[in-house]
Amino acid sequence: EIALCTGDITFRATLRNFRDAFFHRFGDFMSSRPIYVAPSNHDGRWNGVDYKQFRQLFPYDFGPETGGSYWFDYKQARFFALTYKLNTPELFREHVTWLADAIDKSGQEFNIVFLGGQEPKYYDKDMLFQSLAKRRVELVLGGDGGGTSQAQLHGLDFYFSGDGDLQAYPFYYLRFYEHHFNVQTHYSDASRKSRNHRSFYSKKSRRVLQQL
Repeated sequence: EIALCTGDITFRATLRNFRDAFFHRFGDFMSSRPIYVAPSNHDGRWNGVDYKQFRQLFPYDFGPETGGSYWFDYKQARFFALTYKLNTPELFREHVTWLADAIDKSGQEFNIVFLGGQEPKYYDKDMLFQSLAKRRVELVLGGDGGGTSQAQLHGLDFYFSGDGDLQAYPFYYLRFYEHHFNVQTHYSDASRKSRNHRSFYSKKSRRVLQQL
């Protein structure tokens, strides 16, 4: 029904490059369903310094004034896209502060963060996950690298999927139910068998209305 893209979706972040590398390739898909992008370093000009072109082409309701962080709702989940690379550590901390505040204000059943990148030099992963672990977050999704991995950072699940040199590109598939969702790994090559991972159950607090 929807797709999350964790960058890179272009190489030089020019209008022409966005057109050729992304919109032309995924135009048929986007004519019937949306793709939500968490921009990576190549999606901001000069290696993640300037996201003006991205913000013009993807008119989301962005949070901070710079970068490409925002959130949207799908069914009973709230998805938070976090900019992959910013040109100063202070800007990245600003985005993490915005993200923490946005999660605290979420009343949705599930909160899921998705971001591009796996290299620590592009963002302070330890600081990010320390902040997220204090909040009601079920899962963090990442990409823009090689292979797939599932790890726990500060007690929070981090599912990563990148193409690298793999012949059958992997991607995560999330299926939602009323109070939980399941995660599988699928492959672009239909001959590769999908893998089941785990179910994530709602952490939303509840109160008893009546004892029966």
